Amino acid sequence: MHEYFQHLSRIDNDIAMLVLKENVDFNDGNVEKIVLLDPDVALRLNTPLHVYGWGGSEKAVKYQNMPLCSEMAVIDKMECAAYYGRLITPSNFCVRFNPHRKLSDNGGSASYNKTLVGILSAGGITSSLPNFAVLTNVSYFNKYVS
Repeated sequence: MHEYFQHLSRIDNDIAMLVLKENVDFNDGNVEKIVLLDPDVALRLNTPLHVYGWGGSEKAVKYQNMPLCSEMAVIDKMECAAYYGRLITPSNFCVRFNPHRKLSDNGGSASYNKTLVGILSAGGITSSLPNFAVLTNVSYFNKYVS
């Protein structure tokens, strides 16, 4: 868990690092490396992201335990802060999701062109407007995860 988790809000610095006992074998064809977003790269408004997670109890039974993908688009941080208030900090950013493709899995990855850009931190689970979700900004933690 990040040492400053929940410093400015309950989802500030919402990231953790796992240390594996063994190295991952990337040669077997079942596992791919993902590139981390460089810290000097900014995502433009409306950039489409693929956010991965699990279906929730509102999904048909056959989808409840399946990994799902939802396309979400980066939105203006100020617009999101008007809705989420102090939850929005320098360590996160916001996306808009389609209410018919919402996910029930905080902690799911958000990628753009096989580059990890975020981690689903809050929101993204209700059908109520304005359909915003908050993602941890992976590039903000570049030194932490390197």
